[in-house]
Amino acid sequence: MTERRNHDFRQSDLNTWMMCPEQFRLNRAGELPRHESDATAVGTAVHHGIEGVLSGQCSLDEGHDLAAEKFTELLPTIERWNKADERTCYVHVSNCYTTWADQVYPMLPAAVLVEESFRVLLHEDEHRTIHLTGTVDMLDELGCVWDWKNMGAEIQKWEADRFKIQPTAYTYAARHAWGVEEPEFAYAVMLKRAKPVDAQILYVQRTEQHWEWLKRQAVSLAVQIEAQLPVWQLRDQGWHCSAKWCGAWDSCKGAHL
Repeated sequence: MTERRNHDFRQSDLNTWMMCPEQFRLNRAGELPRHESDATAVGTAVHHGIEGVLSGQCSLDEGHDLAAEKFTELLPTIERWNKADERTCYVHVSNCYTTWADQVYPMLPAAVLVEESFRVLLHEDEHRTIHLTGTVDMLDELGCVWDWKNMGAEIQKWEADRFKIQPTAYTYAARHAWGVEEPEFAYAVMLKRAKPVDAQILYVQRTEQHWEWLKRQAVSLAVQIEAQLPVWQLRDQGWHCSAKWCGAWDSCKGAHL
């Protein structure tokens, strides 16, 4: 009898796999160089300030300083400057946190969970088990999972409704890890601008049907992993396939162009 395989997937794994299967394979094998970017550092810093407030570690005003201090801490680790310089990044950290503090925080229901990790069973059969893992930014008392985004542009609602994986994965986790009967998902998008601008609050609904499709996608990925192919599909249809965004560029498409 063949031994049953075990897989743990994050929603970001599924996103990467759909963008470029070979990039997913390389990353899983530890062969994809990882570099801290300016955008990642800004996001981490703003999240740090927000977490401090929601967890009761600091006041709303102190959260601003906490975010700036976190970016200063991360500054020496940035190896890839894709979108901005150091001064602009500090502006983005300040303005994104201010937008959250002024516009998002006052309308939030009470937090039940903050920066909470999960690992829940997604699929099981005689061949494999698949667990879904991740960390939610916040679960509120009404059963809504919140995710803080610091972005250059708003999320398109039709795109989120149609195929965004994160709302599907996180509502599934809310239902199966924490017993929320009818979970909801919301993006709070803080835009990176020269001064604070209106936040985008975008609610996304998911149902059992979405969760069943997620399971099917995860099984498809698991089967591909189990096949142990030496190379996966090479996809270059998108912004992600470039020297700027993919660490495998030089040995992949960049070796030809």
